[in-house]
Amino acid sequence: MDNRVKKLNKILYDQIIINLKDLPKRLIFAGFPIPELSNVGDYLIAGGLMKLFEILDIEYVICKYNEDLPNYNLPILIRGCEYSSASLGMRDVFKWFFQAKNREIIFTPTSFVKDFDKHCALFFELPKMKYICFRERTSKDYFEKTLHIRVPTRLIPCPSVLLYDEFGTITPRNNILIIHSKTECNPVLIKVLSMLKGYTKIRWLWDDKDKKILNNSSPKDTVEYAKEFAYNKLHQAKLVVSDRMHGSLIPTILGINVISFKGYTHKVESFYNTYLKDYPNIRFIKKDDDLEDLKWI
Repeated sequence: MDNRVKKLNKILYDQIIINLKDLPKRLIFAGFPIPELSNVGDYLIAGGLMKLFEILDIEYVICKYNEDLPNYNLPILIRGCEYSSASLGMRDVFKWFFQAKNREIIFTPTSFVKDFDKHCALFFELPKMKYICFRERTSKDYFEKTLHIRVPTRLIPCPSVLLYDEFGTITPRNNILIIHSKTECNPVLIKVLSMLKGYTKIRWLWDDKDKKILNNSSPKDTVEYAKEFAYNKLHQAKLVVSDRMHGSLIPTILGINVISFKGYTHKVESFYNTYLKDYPNIRFIKKDDDLEDLKWI
């Protein structure tokens, strides 16, 4: 791994620790992923938070999506990911808000996509909401300046960054991997693929076999499964092309070359502009003309 990448990883690592060092020493970790509502990135976020709890010596009780809050009088920490007003995960969050009674609520680094409306956002002004963390600037600005929600906020990198030193050694090969959403209609992606001599489209979502394993494993083992899954996909890559956030973030912090471009929401571009733009091994492509810049690969 390039020394510059290592130094940048350490900067993000320290930002997460410093900004969350005031977390309660005992808490309920709400929002642990379940395979039916998740992908690799969701488990890596959970793994990053579990590592944070270990570093800060925090005791925690896990509450998964679709479960009621445990009946402990403890502060509630909700796992961040991507939320919209209609997402299934957001429904569980609202349920937890009502179950929390007077317990303190903290929202870890998350993204709100722009169909997140004022009606839903008002729930975040509950007196028990201590603060909400955002993992990229666009969501934070939208929450504060467009929705005008009056609750303390913090800008903190995605906790999955804390796992960067837990993957095996990356051995660059000639493989080019494509991690993207369901469509290949993005004109930038089409242009990129036309420039490549060969590539492999890889799976980033769980199939039935994965779901069976994850549903029958402990939380710690599911995180290990997700890390191994990601490593096995990425470790022989010369280049990764992706419109997914963790499809861009994880190879970047592992020192793999990455071409990143916008997916369905703002979060990939915003996270790049907020935290990844100084990395020497990633480029964010907004239009065809930007592809002239790819001689660095």
